Amino acid sequence: MLMGFLVVVLLIMIIITWRDSAKKIANTETGKNELPNILHTYRDVNYLGGHPLVPVGSVNEGTFYISQDKISYMDSTNNSKMLFEIFIVNVKKCSIENKESLTAGRILLVGILAWAFKKNTSYIRIEFYDELGNVSNLILAPTQDNSEQAAKINASINSIKVSSMTY
Repeated sequence: MLMGFLVVVLLIMIIITWRDSAKKIANTETGKNELPNILHTYRDVNYLGGHPLVPVGSVNEGTFYISQDKISYMDSTNNSKMLFEIFIVNVKKCSIENKESLTAGRILLVGILAWAFKKNTSYIRIEFYDELGNVSNLILAPTQDNSEQAAKINASINSIKVSSMTY
């Protein structure tokens, strides 16, 4: 009984230590000039979750960078800290997800015709292999020109992914 308790306590201590070190890695400060070969920069992109080292709700808005070998996300609200980098070779798939929403305000303003004026929101879903080999789903949402910017980010990542494939 005592042995089982000690094992549980030891596991909890290992998990806490790993989580704290993962947060330090995720919050490593990197200047923009340290990002190599930036091909595309997208500002005002919301991180909605999916990266194992960055908790959901910890970031409101940031800048998304795409280079020849990796994609990076920098928090624009917290001293420009690099939150994560994903190497292109680890990207399994990039796609656009769409969501239609109907708000109470639209129903009040337009009435029964509100069903015809639903708001479309586009999200970018990046499936990637994390450091442990597990598949994670990163979700990002552009805040400006939502559908257009989401399409550009998706096309950029997919074209780099295709060009980096070796036959």
